[in-house]
Amino acid sequence: MSTQSLVLFGLSGVVGLLFGDIFLLHAFKDLGSGRVLMIFGFQPLFLGIASYFLFNEDYSFTKIVAIIFLMLCLFSFSYESFREKGHWDIKGLVFAILGIGLDGVGLLLTKMSFNLSPAVTVFEANFVRSGSTVLGFMLIYRFFKKEQSIKAGFKMLNSKDRFLVVLCSVLGTFVSLALYLKAVQIGSLPTISALAGTSPLLATLLEIVLGRKKMTLSLAVATISFLAGLSILIFL
Repeated sequence: MSTQSLVLFGLSGVVGLLFGDIFLLHAFKDLGSGRVLMIFGFQPLFLGIASYFLFNEDYSFTKIVAIIFLMLCLFSFSYESFREKGHWDIKGLVFAILGIGLDGVGLLLTKMSFNLSPAVTVFEANFVRSGSTVLGFMLIYRFFKKEQSIKAGFKMLNSKDRFLVVLCSVLGTFVSLALYLKAVQIGSLPTISALAGTSPLLATLLEIVLGRKKMTLSLAVATISFLAGLSILIFL
């Protein structure tokens, strides 16, 4: 791994995972997941334009159609939540735009790093990005820590909740992020971004299968759009 790639991987972690997620979490708290995902639907367009100029990535007509279907999936799914929520919150809207923008910049930096050092494995990249993020959180916590420490909060959990926290951290952060970085390394950023944004839909469909949620018209449109976009990417 070259020094330039090392620096860019570290910056991508700080920009995308650290500051990007901080703003996104504030946006989720203020706006709710549905409306944040609605804004997230515009990220593939931003990444598509940036990738065209930075990486000379060309997009076939079928790929553009697939991205449109995936964006329609996001909007349809978000509309379902939007009908149940209250007014738009300006502060939450600003946090969402900043978070999504920083997340996109982090992806672009990661793609640049892989292009500079093609032999780098996703686990090496994940180690640098996650390490820089953890270091950033430690510095922030040192200067802006609350009255209750993270360690004390973890000790307050029962054994089952501790196990779930650790398991979710391993699967949801380390394993999933490694797979996500592999997709960034070999795939096109707009398509990856559009696919990644549909994960809440998959969770909702699981709730429908388990009988915890009812299928609505908006969710049906989102599901059909997702399947159409995914089919185009795989078979065309």
